Amino acid sequence: MRKVRYLPSIKNSMLILAVIMISSGCSESPTDDGDDILRLGTATKSGGYYNLGMSIKSISQNFVGIEVIETGGSVDNIYRLIKGEIDIAIVQNDIAFFAENGLFPFADKVNELAGIITFYPEPIFIVTRKSDIYNLTQLKNLTVNIGPVGSGLRTDSKIILNSIGLWDEVKKTEFKPTEVLSRLLTGQIHAAFVNILTEEYLKSINAGRLFTISLPGRYIENLRSTYPYFNEYQNRAIDETFSTIAVKSILICRKDADTEMVFQLSKVLYKNFDKLIFPEGVTRDHYQRVLYSMSLIDWHEGSRKYYQEIGILDSQAYKIIWWVLAFFISAVLLLIIFDVILFAFNRSNLRLISVHSRFLWFIKSVNLKVIQHKYIMVLLIIATAYLTIIVIVQRVEHEWAISKNTVSNFDSPSFSRNLVWILNFSGSGYDDNLFPQSLLGKFFVSLIPLIGIGSFFTIVGFLTSDHIKSKILEARGMKTKMTKNHIIICGWNENVPFLVRNLIHKNIAYIRPIIILADIQEELPLEKYGINNHMVGYVRGEATSKIDLERANLKDADIAVIVLDSNSSEPDAKNVLKILTIEKYCHKLELSGHRKNRANIYTIAELQNLEIFEAARDAFVDEVISFGHIKTKILVQSILNPGVSTFLENILTYNEYNDIYSVQIKRDSNLTNKSFDELLLELRRHNVLLLSINVNFRQSREEMEKFKKKYNLTRSVLTNPVNDSERNYKTQKGDILIVLTQNQRMVDKAIQKIEKQ
Repeated sequence: MRKVRYLPSIKNSMLILAVIMISSGCSESPTDDGDDILRLGTATKSGGYYNLGMSIKSISQNFVGIEVIETGGSVDNIYRLIKGEIDIAIVQNDIAFFAENGLFPFADKVNELAGIITFYPEPIFIVTRKSDIYNLTQLKNLTVNIGPVGSGLRTDSKIILNSIGLWDEVKKTEFKPTEVLSRLLTGQIHAAFVNILTEEYLKSINAGRLFTISLPGRYIENLRSTYPYFNEYQNRAIDETFSTIAVKSILICRKDADTEMVFQLSKVLYKNFDKLIFPEGVTRDHYQRVLYSMSLIDWHEGSRKYYQEIGILDSQAYKIIWWVLAFFISAVLLLIIFDVILFAFNRSNLRLISVHSRFLWFIKSVNLKVIQHKYIMVLLIIATAYLTIIVIVQRVEHEWAISKNTVSNFDSPSFSRNLVWILNFSGSGYDDNLFPQSLLGKFFVSLIPLIGIGSFFTIVGFLTSDHIKSKILEARGMKTKMTKNHIIICGWNENVPFLVRNLIHKNIAYIRPIIILADIQEELPLEKYGINNHMVGYVRGEATSKIDLERANLKDADIAVIVLDSNSSEPDAKNVLKILTIEKYCHKLELSGHRKNRANIYTIAELQNLEIFEAARDAFVDEVISFGHIKTKILVQSILNPGVSTFLENILTYNEYNDIYSVQIKRDSNLTNKSFDELLLELRRHNVLLLSINVNFRQSREEMEKFKKKYNLTRSVLTNPVNDSERNYKTQKGDILIVLTQNQRMVDKAIQKIEKQ
């Protein structure tokens, strides 16, 4: 390549140009010595490329010296560029495409080419002598001239006919361009592909002896998706709606051409685009279209830099993002594979890394993350596999189409459309008349259903495994069964299963969820004692631990029942400690806002010794029960008053006749401002028996004492009122009515009727 001389800026170019003009006798060209010249390959002098080259020389004379060289045309120019005989060249973009892909007439792929700018379209016309032919499909079984052997026209004709499956359905002839017109007019051929509509062609068309076939826009887009060098071309001189495809003349150079020189050349050609000489009748595509149809040739770095600066070529930053994303996905997949190899075999046998190395620690961390997010990883692998397959299939089908001079069905739809097709195909086998034609493409597409089915069963397997594991952990108390508005039973003894079964009895209308918080020695206690119900959960731990209380979801619980622990040597002391922990932690949750819009938790404690009752009250327990004390009282009453134990058993055991229920009085209820006797009569009308009014539903001892003093009460549970203060007490919001009736529905029905009065 000869030395190329160019000036880096307009200001400097004017100064140096003046010096050159003085030293050379003010000659038109900056230099004539042949040492500092840019050699431009065109075509024959009679063709349009040579005149275009002369206009490029004229436009660029203040920037660089250009020698316009007559050549054999596009193919010759590319060979000359490869050999270094010329520096830049005007070629057809389809020829550049053939060179890039190693197609005829090029034996090997040419990878040294780079684009500078595009010029004007060179259309491909389809001419016929039959007036009733309007589209290509009507050429079936007719005689069509496709162009001489080895010509670019023949290749383009084959591509056009192959795209609709007509290549083997027409009778092909290969006459030279000079013979085509006469053979059309004499009827020897029915249609022909031609590059140029000469004056004779136009006269015959205007006289109605010849006709042109217009190509639909969707068809042109389909061709361009596989062959980007095609460009849509419209000619209103023939018909207002006439359109066809065209190749385009482009300016190219070698990739190793000087960046600054190409930058300045692109700049001067772009700014003076309207001064370039195009063949007569060519519609001038102005600035916005100078980048169209460069085919697959990449832009030279200098041209790209200029077009990005003026905003008509997008930045390539998105490619960096895609590469980073691809690297991240690949790294994750490689780590997973290495992780499987590392932990599936004995590490000592691998002898790859030290057991205590940082890399092994990193792999272990990745292993834990993969396990924690395995569903995301499966979806990521599926997405990566599908994206990889669609990219490979699109590429393979594209290469196959080019090698066969046809159109790829995978180039026409968008990438997203192909991706939707893959998802449909993987799930149902529906192909929407879209299926690869190449052997390699068919192989990769055959993997799609396998990936879809395999992924489905993998996810189902994970879900099943996680469900079984979750159930086992829940049964062992190692996983929290998250619930709200529930009862926490703290501790374990032989009475707890009976307690739980009664709390979830079918006669109870509003069953609350139950969490058993205890350290039970049995492996699966809920199953063993027959209380494995969806409303019951088990958390292994102690109520004296805030962590265990948090696992039992104390912040959303309503009631905490502290039972005597059969394994404790000091069960009463331990229960008082549990009460203190629960009440204090619950109060802390209230202050921090974690128990919003909730009353303080209601605690019920079981004690052996009532002498420790005051200690439990100091711990702010709401109710204290001593079953030993109650059993003794029942025994005494049974001795003194035969039949009492039967009565108590009847009302304390769920049956079809009588059960005890509680009703909390709400604001503005018709149950307020009523005495015991008034309520007794009112409820009895609805087959509900009032047993007591519990006025102890306040949250602090101080409040309760003030309340009893205000109404002159000596007790907080009014059963069978014995004095005027109790008889005259009027119910208020928050009081609890203890009633005896057949079932919960009877209570609800009675309350509804009273409220409607």
